[in-house]
Amino acid sequence: METTKVTAQEIAEISRSSRRQEAAGDLAGAAESLTRLALLCGADARQENPLVSRLEHADVCRRLGEALSALDQFAEAARALQEATDLYGEIPTPEAQEAASVCAKAVLAAVGALWAKPSERLRLLLANHEFRLAQFCLESGTEQARAEVCMRIAAILARRERAPEAVIRYRSALEWLAACAESPEVALLQGLCLHRIGGIEAYVLNKPAQAFADYSRAVERYEFALPDQAAEEGLAFCRMALREFGIVIPRE
Repeated sequence: METTKVTAQEIAEISRSSRRQEAAGDLAGAAESLTRLALLCGADARQENPLVSRLEHADVCRRLGEALSALDQFAEAARALQEATDLYGEIPTPEAQEAASVCAKAVLAAVGALWAKPSERLRLLLANHEFRLAQFCLESGTEQARAEVCMRIAAILARRERAPEAVIRYRSALEWLAACAESPEVALLQGLCLHRIGGIEAYVLNKPAQAFADYSRAVERYEFALPDQAAEEGLAFCRMALREFGIVIPRE
């Protein structure tokens, strides 16, 4: 895994841009710039010689959370403000500890505002995963990690009866896994994605032909992943599902 090289010039340029946008009252533009800046600060923190201090990183997250709150994007705001709380909390100065307390209260306010909007609560469950996915996208060699995050997002969407969106996320995961070197571990993840897509298509979306195709592909992937126990269990289920379509996949 190799983190994208963060440069002082890039950080400075985005920081100046975000300040100009804040001064002009362009909260949407500022939030976009600060999101990028927060991602870069996170990547920078993983470098051997970080360019950005923990206090500067915390300030960026706080400003991002404030901008998102003003835009009523409370789920994303809560995530950013929680990160700011954690970063300030790691700095042993009275000023930083006070800032941590202020941000913690702002997190509670954002969550409270979100709770008043039931249709928006799902975003709170997804916010951390979406941000983590964006972080991985700054790093090379993280295709499998990106896929695993997509699978977690898909599982949440499926549990919340957002079947079409869940399928899209599982297929995004398959795209990332296709970029990985072939291995039993990758094959198992591919099998799981195809298995879950097949289940949604068969039992929720009423698309038996597509379900058959995806269950069949899942069988092939699970077979490559054997003798993993999860692969054995998934293989048995997919074979049973295929028998419901009148097709028997013979055992080796």
